[in-house]
Amino acid sequence: VMSAEGLVAADRGGTSDPFATLCFEGGPALRKTKVVQKSLDPEWNEVFVLLLADMPGDLFLDVFDYDLIGSNDFLGRVVLDVETLPLDQTIEEWYDLEVREGQEDHDEVSGRIRLSVCRRLKKTSKRVLKLGVREAQGLVAADKGGTSDPFIVAELGDSKCKSKVIKGTLDPKWMEVFALDASEGSHIFVDVFDYDLLGANDFLGRASIPVECLQDGAASVEEWCILEGRVGMEDVVSGRILLTYEVCVRDVSV
Repeated sequence: VMSAEGLVAADRGGTSDPFATLCFEGGPALRKTKVVQKSLDPEWNEVFVLLLADMPGDLFLDVFDYDLIGSNDFLGRVVLDVETLPLDQTIEEWYDLEVREGQEDHDEVSGRIRLSVCRRLKKTSKRVLKLGVREAQGLVAADKGGTSDPFIVAELGDSKCKSKVIKGTLDPKWMEVFALDASEGSHIFVDVFDYDLLGANDFLGRASIPVECLQDGAASVEEWCILEGRVGMEDVVSGRILLTYEVCVRDVSV
């Protein structure tokens, strides 16, 4: 945030005490410049670093006049669409200050602000669980005719995946592989359900694997897991499920 010129005079004496804030749409102020006393052409020359991962929407730079008593006076806004900024290229440019949306009749704005902006990718590592859901045997028959329409839902922390439905069988073969974020969560839960077109799906059993037993970079493990009921529930369960799993560390850019 370099400088501004031609700002509105919000204080007696024909000056302002400007400062600028940075925030993402709908969020709180993340960074704030120093206050420059009694100037309509302030120079801040401050540099801020913002992590853009998981930050939705546009970047808002708002300029205010600082008031010791009462609320600060709004002097103007610049909205940046971060996704349109080129990578690894510094852009230094003057931006005209604008009014806030919906405040056109209230805001008094003039002047412009000089910004230097650069968007870079940060390299980091991420633990990923590669989960293979191969087949199951001896499931409970939940439908008329002595069969089920099984599918699985796997969860690890906030990461979740779902398999295809295999129609009319107690010994389904899915042969699917999923990638789950292994950075959070204490257990992998693989729940088997019978798909019902109407009403809730029927629970057929659960396999649970503690994450602490998984080592980064270790060879893939193949294991038959006995299906169990949920804690505190009187589930009718039978059968087993064949899973493969391994944890790898991947370099990602954010």
